[in-house]
Amino acid sequence: MLDRNTLLVIVPVAAALLSGSAFADSPSLDGWLAAADEAGPAAQVNVGNSYHSGRMILTEPGRAIETEIPVPKDDVEAMKWWRKGIGKHVSAELTLGDAYHNGWGVPRDDAEALRWWKQEDWHPVAQLEIGDAYHNGWGVTRDDIEAVRWWRKSADQGGWRGILAIANAYRNDWGVQKDNAQEYLWLSLTKQIGCWGEDPQHVKQWQEWERKYPSMIRNALDGEPNRASAALQVLTRAMTPDEIEQGHL
Repeated sequence: MLDRNTLLVIVPVAAALLSGSAFADSPSLDGWLAAADEAGPAAQVNVGNSYHSGRMILTEPGRAIETEIPVPKDDVEAMKWWRKGIGKHVSAELTLGDAYHNGWGVPRDDAEALRWWKQEDWHPVAQLEIGDAYHNGWGVTRDDIEAVRWWRKSADQGGWRGILAIANAYRNDWGVQKDNAQEYLWLSLTKQIGCWGEDPQHVKQWQEWERKYPSMIRNALDGEPNRASAALQVLTRAMTPDEIEQGHL
């Protein structure tokens, strides 16, 4: 997926294509584009990313050399390169979904975005985007139950944004019954993989849970997001009904 704020693109080019080439020492945009086109779908998709961001950072395998080549920001051209990777590299379909959702080089079309994301529905990023589409009604009738189903698929593969989406679902009654205990358990899993939020109430809450239920917390934080329900059962057996209902100790 593309970083919407700062995208640093690295275009991998096979060492054989660089060896002895005229543009290895004096790179040009045309030369690198030709090499990237030969290198295959990953490089082609990254060239599309470069046209989208307006920057191309080139690295030579085995050599600590980076070269930046100015690239005109051109989302229409980016689409041409992204399409080269269709059926060959997962990021092509994912990025085309982003392009149609955001109107990058094509008219915005959320139904088309969803179609592209669903072509890679085994991938945790695609699963997250599909869940977001159902939650927000992007190209499909809004359905939070279906959104949670896709977010769980993403979370079960360790996608931290999917884990966070499920925590928010329990917090906001999106497709599941509001449940503060479930919310904090799922938030704990984001903490485990280094994506803990900065909400002071969440931080205070979890610090208290860690103090009172250390062994149970360890069971919940073993890096397996799909064990959250089982860990919650262990935790709730030690909590009073009021603690579970109120979501605080």
